[in-house]
Amino acid sequence: MTIIALTPRGDYAADRVADWGLAALARQTFTNHQGAAITVAVIRAATGSAKMVFYFGHGQDDSWIECAGTGFNTPTVKRSILGIPDANALGTTVVLAVACLSAKGLGPAAVASGAQRFIGFRESLFWYPQSSRSETAVAQAVDDLVRVTVSRGAGVTLAHLKKPLTERIAYFRDLSYRGDAEAVSIAGTLAILADSLTLH
Repeated sequence: MTIIALTPRGDYAADRVADWGLAALARQTFTNHQGAAITVAVIRAATGSAKMVFYFGHGQDDSWIECAGTGFNTPTVKRSILGIPDANALGTTVVLAVACLSAKGLGPAAVASGAQRFIGFRESLFWYPQSSRSETAVAQAVDDLVRVTVSRGAGVTLAHLKKPLTERIAYFRDLSYRGDAEAVSIAGTLAILADSLTLH
């Protein structure tokens, strides 16, 4: 199975998500396209033989974007990587986009243009970078999403994708009931991911 990873990087959030995504894919054979090397033409050429595309970066309602910035502040948009007019560049792949918002517009457009599945998020994603536990929990959630997507392929369902997230949420809620204050915010972060997770 041919797997393509797209990691724009360029700022703290995009770098962290890329690191988590590539770590999750380490069990697979894949080709990673990074930074300025990611263009519509590159995506179109890569998806000619690819079965799956994993995007780890920033998104908007209608596109994947490359940003620049320092720290965890709001990054500056540098360019659009892939938008609705070029959604057919994703071919007939199964797509997982760990990115804000792109399941709202880009996801439906990709499926309408031939993609078998588009897994993504309807809302903005966030975590608490000052907390290594929060980052680790989100990294584990990304790992779960990658693992389930690879194993299930085009047969993946939202229930498959949400099951490990739901189990992690229950774990942290249980810790919070036992007096672990930080677990409250981690459970909340994971719950927002689960509620926003979308399958087209």
